[in-house]
Amino acid sequence: LSDWVFNAIRAQEVLTLHRDYFRLRKPIERRVYEIARKHCGQQDEWRIGLPLLLKKTGAQSPLKRFREMIRDLVAYDHLPDYSVTFDAAADMVTFRNRGSLLATWATAWDGRLDAEAHHDAREVAPGWDVYMLEEKWRLWLGEHEIEPKFPERHFIKFCRSWYEKRGRP
Repeated sequence: LSDWVFNAIRAQEVLTLHRDYFRLRKPIERRVYEIARKHCGQQDEWRIGLPLLLKKTGAQSPLKRFREMIRDLVAYDHLPDYSVTFDAAADMVTFRNRGSLLATWATAWDGRLDAEAHHDAREVAPGWDVYMLEEKWRLWLGEHEIEPKFPERHFIKFCRSWYEKRGRP
């Protein structure tokens, strides 16, 4: 393994790949899938401008040739987990989740919150059951594949946002 792969594994910064990823023949297809997997994840869709996608892939092709490669990828439509569309007028690429990703991340963070975090959560989300909010927060972390660096602060922010959107129960 290369150093960067080994370090990513140790830091738990590796995304799962569909088994059909290894059947992709062209390096550009693999790289576009990796980018879609990272940015789209389990969202319904993700959009990116063609020039920025070219930059993210690291391809050395001119934009005109890259546009052709994306059109070919769209025509063949065989990326695992995502369908790809290309709006030539806007030079915009859209990735749509095919729904084949399994929700394997029941919780992204399985640590414990301290009692003070629950106390603070009660203050920012009055009336709400903080243990129910914690469960929602953990599910949300898992769905978005987030590993919080400061879990207590992250949880409080989640509770504040929950309360601002929904008010009192």
